[in-house]
Amino acid sequence: FDAVIRLMVNLTQPALVCFGKLPQDASFRHHFLQVVSYLQAYKEAFANEKVFGVLSEKLYDLLQLDWEQRQEEDNLLIERILLLVRNVLHVPADPDEEKNIDDDANIHDRVLWAMHISGMDDLLKFLASSQSEQQWSLHVLEVISLMFRDQNPEQLAATGQTRSAKERGTDVAELEALRQKELAERKGRILQRSSRHSHFGGCYIIQ
Repeated sequence: FDAVIRLMVNLTQPALVCFGKLPQDASFRHHFLQVVSYLQAYKEAFANEKVFGVLSEKLYDLLQLDWEQRQEEDNLLIERILLLVRNVLHVPADPDEEKNIDDDANIHDRVLWAMHISGMDDLLKFLASSQSEQQWSLHVLEVISLMFRDQNPEQLAATGQTRSAKERGTDVAELEALRQKELAERKGRILQRSSRHSHFGGCYIIQ
């Protein structure tokens, strides 16, 4: 398993990392574009929840180990899994294929869906919020940045505000229902007390 992950990390390295920069020479540019096409095919193959399921299960098992139990090989495997996810997300979209897609999800969206179904996104959130896993923060930040790279920040912000407004409306409605219920119970207790017979009831005449 470790050898396969190591191989996939090497095979999915961004083309710019391999070439250093966008080649100006026609021959090297052809090779560059060929590598990009290979990477796009790899990304399409990773749009599979079973693939990410295997990665998520292995990453989960490694994160279950305490720091005292983890070996150097375990930490290296955690890093390589995160690098593999980063490399897959880093692959650019194929413009020709994107033109053929109307409202269907593109390959990047399908990869994100596979990550969600497999639970990989929950593991990333755990790594981002855990004090004991801070050494992976930069890797997680890079992965999350690539997850949202095709999204419009204004639309994301508006979506968050809309959701927050709905949540606030729900909270207000629930609080109002609880307040009405409490008032009704209090009124019921007052009526119940007033209907009871008092030991001090009656009239007294002082002469």
